[in-house]
Amino acid sequence: MVSGTGNRDVLTGLVERSVVTSGSYYSYIGITTGYPRLVTTRTGAEDERLLREARALVPALYGLSRALRLQGVAEAGLAQLPPSEVEVLRYVQDAPGSSVSVLARDLGLHASNVSTTVRALVARNLIRREPAPNDRRGVRLYPTMDALHGMAHIEDAWARIFAAAMADLSAEQRAALSNAAPALGALAERLRARRAQDRG
Repeated sequence: MVSGTGNRDVLTGLVERSVVTSGSYYSYIGITTGYPRLVTTRTGAEDERLLREARALVPALYGLSRALRLQGVAEAGLAQLPPSEVEVLRYVQDAPGSSVSVLARDLGLHASNVSTTVRALVARNLIRREPAPNDRRGVRLYPTMDALHGMAHIEDAWARIFAAAMADLSAEQRAALSNAAPALGALAERLRARRAQDRG
């Protein structure tokens, strides 16, 4: 059995093989005092342990995300698509029929910025607008066939990037990554839910 620390180390190793840009994780984020508090029934020692584990994981996960954003789109032949548009497009693909306001809330973005991004994607024929079923003033967003094909190419490129990096890992490390996938998915879903709750 691979420990949590082992999973963390494997993620870090994969980042080192995937990220091609220089600079540390901390150079990309601003330091803020608005950290969420841990409001739980756990003991102080348990909360401290969780914080230590989170601090160890965050740089690795951030590095993976950045590697995908920088390399996947370019390798798919869609280098002209900015990361913000890829993020919105991926959301609309996963949740077709969403409104701009819901999309902005779930992604933690300003509605005006999302509207600008949506207009760009509509101009690229990657998103289409349709009237809301019960509200003619409302608009729902759907991916076009071009978008679905484009995202499939991007996801294939992501898989190739990961496969090339994972080829340098041991069988045990690859197994640890595979075993961690459900937990990472659950963590991502929990983060989305907390962000939506915080934004009301």
